[in-house]
Amino acid sequence: MGSLFPIKKEYPLWYFNKRGDSDKQFVLDRMFFIPDELKEQVSDKYENIYRDNKPDFRGRANKYLHNEAIKHKEKSKKLNAPTLKKDI
Repeated sequence: MGSLFPIKKEYPLWYFNKRGDSDKQFVLDRMFFIPDELKEQVSDKYENIYRDNKPDFRGRANKYLHNEAIKHKEKSKKLNAPTLKKDI
């Protein structure tokens, strides 16, 4: 049975997190620039890449998210924006 109020993702729920090493801040910093209407779509694609078990899944997922953030950062006028390193 479906929910009366579907919950949309704000960020990917699957990302690297092992023994104190985590990509959570990396993910959150980049999701900051993704428009609200695209957050779920971008999150789903990130998770699909991360979970595909192909070589360098973590790197490819992070590169995808970084590139999406850069693309939307140019259009964003948000205050207190995190700084994104150019290389990942």
